[in-house]
Amino acid sequence: MPTFSGRTHATVDHVAASSTCVGRDGELASASAALSTGRALIVIEGEPGIGKSRMVSEILGAADLRPSAVLMLAGLPMPDTFPLGLLADGLRRHARRRDDLETALAELSPLGGCLHALLPDWSSTLPPPLRPEDDPRATRRRLRAALVELVGVLGIEVVVLEDAHWSDAATLEWLLLLDGADDGPSLLVTDRPSEVPDSSPLLRLRSRGNSPGTYLRLTLQALDVDAVARLTSAMLDGAEISIAFAAFLREHTDGVPLAVEESIRLLRERHDIELRDGRWARRALDEIGVPPSVLDSVRERLTRLPEPARRLLEAAAVLAEDATSDTLHSVAHGDTSTGADEIESMAAALSSGLLREVRPDRYAFRHSLDAEAVLASAAAPRVRALHRRALEALARDEGASVVRLAHHAKEAGDTTRWRGYAEQAADVAIDTGDDETAILTLVAIIESTDQWSSPALSAIIGKLDAARAIGGGTSIATGSRAAEALQRVIDRRVLDGAQLGTAMLVRARLLWVIHRERDAYELFEESVPLLEERPQEAERAMVNLALPMIDEWPIARHLSWLDRVDTLFATEPQVMPALEGRATALLMAGHPEGWQALETVLGQPGSDSSPSQMLNVIGATFPWGRLHETRRLLEREAQSVAAANHPRLDDIWLLRSVQLDWYSGAWDQARVSIARLDERTDEPYLDDPTETAYADALDCFGRTPNDAVKRLEEVAARLARSESVLPTCLDPASTLAHLAVSSGDFETALAHTRSMAEMVTRREAWLWAVEFTVSHVDALLGKGDVPAAVEFVDRFEAGTSGLDAPAAQAVVHESRAALALAAGESREAIALAQEAARQWAAMPRLHRELLALERLGACLIGADRVPEAVGELEAVHERLRELGSVHDAARVARTLRAHGSRTGRPEANGRLGYGDQLSPREREVLQLVARGMTNKEAAAALFLSPKTVGLHLGSAMRKLGVHTRTAAAIAATQAGLIESSSPDR
Repeated sequence: MPTFSGRTHATVDHVAASSTCVGRDGELASASAALSTGRALIVIEGEPGIGKSRMVSEILGAADLRPSAVLMLAGLPMPDTFPLGLLADGLRRHARRRDDLETALAELSPLGGCLHALLPDWSSTLPPPLRPEDDPRATRRRLRAALVELVGVLGIEVVVLEDAHWSDAATLEWLLLLDGADDGPSLLVTDRPSEVPDSSPLLRLRSRGNSPGTYLRLTLQALDVDAVARLTSAMLDGAEISIAFAAFLREHTDGVPLAVEESIRLLRERHDIELRDGRWARRALDEIGVPPSVLDSVRERLTRLPEPARRLLEAAAVLAEDATSDTLHSVAHGDTSTGADEIESMAAALSSGLLREVRPDRYAFRHSLDAEAVLASAAAPRVRALHRRALEALARDEGASVVRLAHHAKEAGDTTRWRGYAEQAADVAIDTGDDETAILTLVAIIESTDQWSSPALSAIIGKLDAARAIGGGTSIATGSRAAEALQRVIDRRVLDGAQLGTAMLVRARLLWVIHRERDAYELFEESVPLLEERPQEAERAMVNLALPMIDEWPIARHLSWLDRVDTLFATEPQVMPALEGRATALLMAGHPEGWQALETVLGQPGSDSSPSQMLNVIGATFPWGRLHETRRLLEREAQSVAAANHPRLDDIWLLRSVQLDWYSGAWDQARVSIARLDERTDEPYLDDPTETAYADALDCFGRTPNDAVKRLEEVAARLARSESVLPTCLDPASTLAHLAVSSGDFETALAHTRSMAEMVTRREAWLWAVEFTVSHVDALLGKGDVPAAVEFVDRFEAGTSGLDAPAAQAVVHESRAALALAAGESREAIALAQEAARQWAAMPRLHRELLALERLGACLIGADRVPEAVGELEAVHERLRELGSVHDAARVARTLRAHGSRTGRPEANGRLGYGDQLSPREREVLQLVARGMTNKEAAAALFLSPKTVGLHLGSAMRKLGVHTRTAAAIAATQAGLIESSSPDR
């Protein structure tokens, strides 16, 4: 018999599942406190295996909620996830846990009738179906509202969405709506930041949310050595762990809890850990290393399982969500297994720690990484066979997601069935407003075969165009892929006649989205002759061609397409998109009928105008100077944009707001809107360089303009290289020209204006010259080229004569004032400058008004009316400072000092307002922003209007030299201007 020393050794025969949330005490306390105080939005982020699901379990356990008060949802690692499918599946699972479903659903309003399509298996208990809406956007809004109501009648207090990075956009958009609803539930969301698509609405939800309650965002970090030791101890019945062993585990697992757990289990199965004097340690640290990845760990554990259990795990991995034992065995073995086999294989699979019972007779992988590892270990033919069985099993379930069916059909190689399911999924995506999913799915269908019949392919292309139109466009990457797919279709000449024309039209629209405007125009032109049998589509192509955005085309060439539209529809009413396009084209072109065309759009009964199209119309109104009407249109469209709930439209509306504030002189409010754009994260939807141009332009007028000027020069250069041109695209170069003229650098000013002047002259697009004409004339006069200045003003006046365009009239008066002053005709110059200032003020264009008044001061000086000029210029100087135009105020101050005024001298200025210092009210606003409040919440706390709060915030951002709310709060805190504060939400 062997003898033993006093030191005892034993190998471990059992490893417990980790039952504690190790190393997360602070995060758990914060989350539990947030949930206990009432409504909360809690976002938990981290890499795979970091412990997000465990944290959710701990939070819900601490909250002590009844099961029916929690709705559990989980994203699935599948491409082209069915819109709202995971929500529907989650609701079905939730319903199985309660016996009062019919009673709860009886409380639904008639709006619940629109839930039949999403939850057909509940049809007997839902209100009667509603009449279908003609507008898909209305259908989406109605469905989302009904789902919010459903959550309320079910008494759900917490909605959990795990793996939100795999969620479909429609579900995430619904969560945003739910987050902002009155008396909504708390939200608990987990995601992997590295796997969140750039276009995902999750970025908006996790960045700030809409909830009036507590907002908490937790990022789980890797465990340190001490936490790894405690986690390992918990898995080994609480025994002590050697520091060397814990450090070794930490080094080779990077402290990822899942990797630690899997490694411990593998070591157990190898009998590679032992108990030494009451402390667990590895027997040979230098002999066999801990597996460096979960993949290797899972693969080796699979080899130790009996084959039936491995097949069961493969089936669970293929299904990718919880399933019954019958479904798992059907997918794993077909009809060949016996009852005894099923029990033994399930027991072995559960004992492996890979599979778990999520609720009675519903099984799923403990971690998705485990499932991925199992699939990676299976032979490809075996995986295809599993997908075929999964397809058959799910096809028998009436509530199965068509995206899941499409996924299994595709992986099984059943292209015909996949195409059918995928097209159904695309239809649902279109109906729910998920343009990205719809387009990518339809593109995949198009690319799946070359053996298309013309009618079938045409139908798919029609759906592709419907998906493209959602929100007025799609992301650059998705649009590019779709355009390439359609080009291949066109090249194959599968289609002919009108069908080919439609394909060209749809591809042209996609090219427009991805900023290949010249190619788009060529394709629009090529499609028109082919669309004679489809006049509505021909009309849309011709209206697009009428938009005067191609530099090489004269305005008349563009507008000639509207004449062809009029001929085509001489006896029939035009559809709304064409009417909106007509208004946009005429307004952009500076045509006198533009505003009448706009009134026609606005006067349509039961107008179904597109927010995207109307935002284009609004953008075309800026050069006219009728800003009161522009503001009215923008405010009118705000509700439509909000209802559409699409990030691209949100961004464009914000950009139009920035443009309006820039033109009207509400520069602090412009900074607030710019901050909102900067803080948005659905950037792919809006690739517009003018978005940054206005921020840079505002900075150019500040105290340190050099860097801003360089940035604005880069924007102007990028716009000059663009394939298309808009009037507002000239704003950056116009600002740079003004800055150069005001510094006396006339050559640089002309370098900015000369190409623009040549373009508007060549195209006869004179209204486009509103922003740069005065600077161009000043620069020409500064260089002594009076004839060129006179000629340009004459041509500008002739080109804008007869237009109801206040901005053009003000430009004429101010330019002629400059010419008169240069000619020594001071009295005439004074009258012209006064009229120009009056006209700018009436629009209102505050900055332009002040510049005209500065010119009036120069005219008064030229007439030897110096005291009068000084009085005028002192008022201009103060108003420029209040506006935030430090650059212009400094120039006026120099003029004043040259004529004996003390304005602008430090000892003479006193304290005009608070100057560059934050006012007490601005500090109060920043303090509340630092606590995480929105403008609306800060306004309520300070008994102010949200607009006033926004103005204070914009002023503070200007003084601090930052562009975002967050940066302003940080800068003020670091400067000691406000107290450091933890966010309340």
